[in-house]
Amino acid sequence: MIFDFTIIKKDVDGLVVYAKSVYKELVEHFPVSENLYLFREGIGKKGVDKIKYIILHRIFGFFFSRKFYYSPTHHGPILNPNKAITIHDITPLLHPNKSFKQFVYYRILLTLSIRNSKRIYTVSEFSKKLIIDNFGVNSSLVKVIHNGTDINLILAEPLVGVPSNYLLFVGIHSEYKNFELCYKAIRGISKDIPIVVVGNWFKIPLIVSNDEFVFQFSNLSYQNIRFLYENAKGLMYASTLEGFGLPALEAARLNCPVITSRNSPMHEFLGPLSARYVDPNSLDSIKSQIQSLLNDSELSFKLSLEAYQKTKNLTWKMHVQILANDLKTLF
Repeated sequence: MIFDFTIIKKDVDGLVVYAKSVYKELVEHFPVSENLYLFREGIGKKGVDKIKYIILHRIFGFFFSRKFYYSPTHHGPILNPNKAITIHDITPLLHPNKSFKQFVYYRILLTLSIRNSKRIYTVSEFSKKLIIDNFGVNSSLVKVIHNGTDINLILAEPLVGVPSNYLLFVGIHSEYKNFELCYKAIRGISKDIPIVVVGNWFKIPLIVSNDEFVFQFSNLSYQNIRFLYENAKGLMYASTLEGFGLPALEAARLNCPVITSRNSPMHEFLGPLSARYVDPNSLDSIKSQIQSLLNDSELSFKLSLEAYQKTKNLTWKMHVQILANDLKTLF
């Protein structure tokens, strides 16, 4: 069996975190000695160089048609009908202005790849519905396995230059993360509420201008990110679109209060009573919940406890156990 982990790189983002976490647990079910694991830079006992191999394993998939192929992302050998891929979200289809190249990939190549797949994994019922509606696949082909997190098992590492009593944004890299409207809502309450942003979206400096109470970080370790969750007043995660919303799960595991979007995948794993929900398109709705977060510490504490209880069993071990059991039924 071939496992494609070439998505793994040094930068921390959602797909990298997912792939690293799945790989760590998956080798317990599919030993390296019996299976081929592909990596970007020859990491691991059977790693291969990505540059030499990428065209072969992603375009000319018929070379691997006799071996079952699994990818923790939507990339994979397009023509190989003996594979399973993971679609975390379909943002490029719904936001074509974000990346025309990705839009074309999703609309043409991914459509073809899906038709040549034995299984499509995804991370929420919300994403499953979008995949079915936009690709016209049978619902039995798509299996939902909620993400996990083990962020509570790593040690926090302090970060220099972080203020106190800040609101936290994690993973800000595009417009649909809704940073601009959330920023306006915060500044509509107060000009000096500290804001910590983890992300490298090029528009952030333009939006915040010379705001001295905004602190932007990128390329942080997960130890740093845990530190930020633990010391934040709350996590702002009012995206207009998400496939799952891993930062909301991570915050819940670390008892960090969450403000997030209603009618979203976050509602699936947090439930109705574990977060402050907003209309992500309404300035007043976001502003109201921020004021509640800042003024009602007792409710914040209660919600964070509820969120922890609701999500404590969502671990990577649980996720991969379900994944591995299903993979074994396919090949």
